[in-house]
Amino acid sequence: MDPSTRVRTGFSLLIDEISLQERARYYRWDNTIGGICREHSHMANLTVDSVESIQKVAQQVREGVCHLGKEATVVAIASYSREDYHARPIIVSVTDKTEKAPEQAAWMRTLIECWDGEWEKLLGPLFGFASDGDTVHRLAMHELFMGQLLDENSPLYKFLGALRGLNLECDSKGRVSDKDPKHIFKRACTLLRGTEGILIGDVVINRVMLTQHLLRIDGLTLEAINTLIDPLDHQNVSKSVQLLEAIIRLQSEPVTELDPTMLKGHKAISLLAEILHSLLTPFIDMGLTLSEQVTRLAKYAHLVVPIFRRHKTSFMPSQLYADSQTVIKNIVFSIAKQKILDEEQGVESGFYISQSGDDRLELSFSESRCQTHSRNHDSLELADKLSVTADIREVLNRYPEWDRGHRRLKYRDGEGVDHVNPASHKACVLVKNIELNDCWTDGEQRSVKSLSMGGFPDVDFKAMFLPANVDMLRLHGDGTYPAIAQEVDRSMVQPAAETPYLDPPSNSTSPGAENDGNDGPVAIELEDLLPEPGEELEAPRGHTDWLQFQGKSVHKASALRIMFQFQWASGLAVQIHSGKKSNDRLVRVQDLAVRSYTQFNFPATLDRNNLGSDSSFCFGKLAVVLLRVSTRITIGILSVTAIELKGRRVGQVDVSDLPFTDRGIKITGQLLALRETPTSTWIWTNEYLRITPFKTSKNVPDTINRKSMTVTAPGYLIHPITPNQVIVTQTATSGSPSQNETLTWEFPDAVLALLPDAIWETVKDVADILTNIPKCGDGDDLPYRNGSGDPKFISTTATAALSTQEISDEDVICRQCHKVLKRQEVRPHVGRHILFARQHIQEPGLFEAVGSTLPCGFCGRSGTCNIVLQKSVSTYQAASDCPSARSFGLVAALKGSKATPCTNAPVLCMLCPQDPKQKERPAIWRYNMLQHISISHSNHSPPSHLPPPDIAKVTLITQEEQLEVGIPKDHVVSDFPGQFQPEFESLRETKRKASVQLRPQASKRPRIAHSIT
Repeated sequence: MDPSTRVRTGFSLLIDEISLQERARYYRWDNTIGGICREHSHMANLTVDSVESIQKVAQQVREGVCHLGKEATVVAIASYSREDYHARPIIVSVTDKTEKAPEQAAWMRTLIECWDGEWEKLLGPLFGFASDGDTVHRLAMHELFMGQLLDENSPLYKFLGALRGLNLECDSKGRVSDKDPKHIFKRACTLLRGTEGILIGDVVINRVMLTQHLLRIDGLTLEAINTLIDPLDHQNVSKSVQLLEAIIRLQSEPVTELDPTMLKGHKAISLLAEILHSLLTPFIDMGLTLSEQVTRLAKYAHLVVPIFRRHKTSFMPSQLYADSQTVIKNIVFSIAKQKILDEEQGVESGFYISQSGDDRLELSFSESRCQTHSRNHDSLELADKLSVTADIREVLNRYPEWDRGHRRLKYRDGEGVDHVNPASHKACVLVKNIELNDCWTDGEQRSVKSLSMGGFPDVDFKAMFLPANVDMLRLHGDGTYPAIAQEVDRSMVQPAAETPYLDPPSNSTSPGAENDGNDGPVAIELEDLLPEPGEELEAPRGHTDWLQFQGKSVHKASALRIMFQFQWASGLAVQIHSGKKSNDRLVRVQDLAVRSYTQFNFPATLDRNNLGSDSSFCFGKLAVVLLRVSTRITIGILSVTAIELKGRRVGQVDVSDLPFTDRGIKITGQLLALRETPTSTWIWTNEYLRITPFKTSKNVPDTINRKSMTVTAPGYLIHPITPNQVIVTQTATSGSPSQNETLTWEFPDAVLALLPDAIWETVKDVADILTNIPKCGDGDDLPYRNGSGDPKFISTTATAALSTQEISDEDVICRQCHKVLKRQEVRPHVGRHILFARQHIQEPGLFEAVGSTLPCGFCGRSGTCNIVLQKSVSTYQAASDCPSARSFGLVAALKGSKATPCTNAPVLCMLCPQDPKQKERPAIWRYNMLQHISISHSNHSPPSHLPPPDIAKVTLITQEEQLEVGIPKDHVVSDFPGQFQPEFESLRETKRKASVQLRPQASKRPRIAHSIT
């Protein structure tokens, strides 16, 4: 780069790691041992003074004090420009991959300061720092580039300040981090190829589903799909792009022959296709202008926001979400910076989004590896080869006509899409022609339309991003960033563990084995004798390259190779360093077929010619599954999403194998939501059920994840079913298409009513059958309910068998809903039923109604149980003869909490006569106090007569408590209006802090016990 003839452009620092041959090398220029990891090299003396000094470092490596580097961290600088844009490596540092983000951020900061101090004025400003998505890099860059909001007085702010939702955090000079788009594509494919898949709306999209839908594309064979969907070939960018393009094609495939389940899946895939199209095409469609590229990227940035807010990591990992948004943020920031640079210099520059990320550094890696036949370089070779690569690039920059390029890197029919260059662009990419605000707004509007069609209607980005602490990188308003999430990133496939091995030992056991029998030096390589650049062959230096060992001259490079390869002990050679490297890169370079080295063929048993046969049971088929919903055995209609055969995922199994318990078949699927029709049939509502957890005392979160949308059951609990397809007319809703006729499934009521007991009869003798039935909690949709809200399709014999099974001595079955309750759940659970009954709210599906008169707080029945408070020296304890009574914290119960808002606990009624000598006093449950006053103290019964303030305070159930217990807002009431209203309002401000005054006349009141026995 000649600063005197070059227009100032923006630059990016690129960082990546490259695998090394773990080998110690002699660095002639400073007489030290190279190849030792930077993390621990300070713990060893690396200066080569003698054979003993080499032996000491080798011993420290053997003992783990320091390590030979597994990889090298390479940092390069690259320009955002049409010419002279290739990466120039400036740092090669050996690492053992134990460096943490704070340490990495520290030396990154020093590097940036060096650029700012010397090179920025000569060449141009740094726009940012790019990596491939490595976790440590991400955390370090978060620390560096998310430190402050963009200043409103900054020149950048006039271009970026109005972009709604864009995260404006950066460093003091407006620099941001960047991620490689090609790695985003690969990680997205890894996610789709995985067994878990992704969740969009209420549909789980996994590789089995994709395989079925990709078969709809004419000309795409099952063998080709297996190649595209292969999870083992996750580093192949070309295959990843082809898979993404195939999914995008599905959006326009005809749907006339699809059944209702496939239609439902097609709708979710269509939204996925919109997302992928917006992300992929800006980088591969060279006919797009810069404005259209940014508009599509803005559409992607908006599309994924509401889906990630609803599904979180079930949609995509937090890290992948953050990295994809970071790519777009960097592009938008960089375009704004290039606009400012052009205005300052009076030039017109283009901006090439293909230059974002660290791909140009990976191209340098490729060119350096092509210089030799080695699978991996050692640290010294890597530095040399990268230097040669930079020199070659400098020559070709001066004589571009000499550059014939690489066949596999040319952009033709998708080949080499991972290395698109500025010459590939055919449309205008001048930054002067782009209005960022218009592109951003257009992208937002396009996303709203696509989201509405895909099942996310009424998305309001204006309201969503109105809070100052909410943007595309801070979605939840709680200060958390997906970029620094701690959970495992499913899109980053971890390499298989390397298997240690020992090479066959040499027949010789001494250094002399390396000698050729002469008295000269041992095992010297030519590169060890060559001078450093600019150094004369005979130039004097402060040290010599030779050592004396056993009376012979040994070159230090040879001594290092010998000492680090062997440790001498009892005359035996023990190899201390080994590590088998992957051959995958060489195989890919040879362009062998993917299946030739992965041996992958998924689905393992999928036969395209047999997909529709009656004998095959595969993805998309419907079946009845036996379920345990709380304490009832019922059925659900399952749409199959995955099949396991003895722990291995397969595409299909034979229907005749399902009933056998020894086949090891497991079926995973989504439960269909059904609605009863007036004609004694049930139809699918075109929605899948969200499954309530089997046992939970907390409110179910709003987030919809994969676990809550799928059920897994043994094959013998599955009964295939073939319903009828019908067209139903539905009222169009906001955001839905004008077409209101929907194809769906229809199930006869008579058939469904027979199946629960029929399936149970076939499996009741299976060992541990009740524990193997999938469990879920009672909800609004399970068991299936008729128009009156009554549960349907309950197996009476199976439920009876379930009720007789042993439960823990501390467990209780709720008499109202038959839910199995733990000790700490009894009082608040039954209290909720009592409060609903008191507010005259009908709960559907109850087996037994709450008692009408002073129901027991443990069982909900009337007239069967007594509750008393027993006075000891300084406390009160409660006792009940109810069979369901369980201990609980009395003080905590009367106060309530966010997790357990119910305050139904026994208290004393001060209107009732109290014998001061009596240690056991009758108590009243708080939720019954109003009815108790009405029955026993009618002269104090509201509204005509009001009780004393102390009793009124005890009786009050605040509106907040009613809402938190679950009372619908329109049923919330105030107990005592009138003269006590101001006092009650103050009580609501200090919710449930009022004490329960048991003896108001006494100066010293006994303390209420913390437990009830």
